[in-house]
Amino acid sequence: MSFTALLSRGKKKLIKIAKRICKHPLEDVKLSFLKKLFKKVEKKRGKPITYDRTKLFKLVCEAYSEGKRSAYAIARYAKKTFIKLRYWVTKSPSHDTISDFLNELEEIIDDVFNLIVKSTKKIRLFKTYVPKLVDTTDVETKFKTDPDAQWNKDTSKNRWYWGYGGLIITDAETHLPCAGKLTYSKKTNAYESMEVIGQALENVKADVIIGDSEFDMQPPINYTEKYNTLLITPYNPRNSKQELPIKYRNQITHNLNYEWLDNTYKERIEIEHSIGTIKENSGLLQIHVKSYKKVHTHFMLTLTTRLLNGIATHQKNLNPRKVTMI
Repeated sequence: MSFTALLSRGKKKLIKIAKRICKHPLEDVKLSFLKKLFKKVEKKRGKPITYDRTKLFKLVCEAYSEGKRSAYAIARYAKKTFIKLRYWVTKSPSHDTISDFLNELEEIIDDVFNLIVKSTKKIRLFKTYVPKLVDTTDVETKFKTDPDAQWNKDTSKNRWYWGYGGLIITDAETHLPCAGKLTYSKKTNAYESMEVIGQALENVKADVIIGDSEFDMQPPINYTEKYNTLLITPYNPRNSKQELPIKYRNQITHNLNYEWLDNTYKERIEIEHSIGTIKENSGLLQIHVKSYKKVHTHFMLTLTTRLLNGIATHQKNLNPRKVTMI
């Protein structure tokens, strides 16, 4: 064997060892089922596609989990030696490549998230008998020039903020998101509630969904019944023509035992923890883009990143609630 061949063989072995040492948990999460979806949005004009879309997507989610959430920050992250070894070895994607890819994601990010949720159910991280929890959260932006943002009131903190609202459904056991939608207002309406609840039930199914009194609206309650699902919410007197002597509307609609309803409703507190984890660890506290479409992509990427981290943690036989041990 020639010296050049030996050197080449040694180089390949070194790269293999380096890849193993600098391995990121998200690398083991399989996303090959997304390839067909990414092919639909590949550019038909201009420069040819240079980078694998599935790898680019995994890179973006990995960067999000590491706190790099703007196109420039992700491009700089991709230039790190260990990252190049894992993904491309030689030339890393530029800022323009990342920016173009994020623009492409705008069209399909909901479909991408839904496919990953369905794949998560297959590994039994979402179980039908475990309650799903629904709530809204503030999505604040520093860009006062954002044409689609508006002033919203966060009643839980008694403050006004500039931005959007986020409607999220998570699993009570794993704390992983299974549905979500960026809304213009933090206060949700019946149509938005039904849209997100329908998305969750299509993806993972559930016997029970729990929400606070904001979701005590007759249309969502009737809608969930079509899926043989019970929506448990505290009774909201403002949604009735006359005040009723009950704590939960289900006491009337289904004649359910109060004690059982009360014990089940206590699980709602879990969504406070799960949304807090999404906001603090997946990037919902830092918005680097303007306009509803781009902020929506950022919002769904944070949910996707949290979901992928949960899968990676589960594959290490750890509790998917944890995000600091992977």
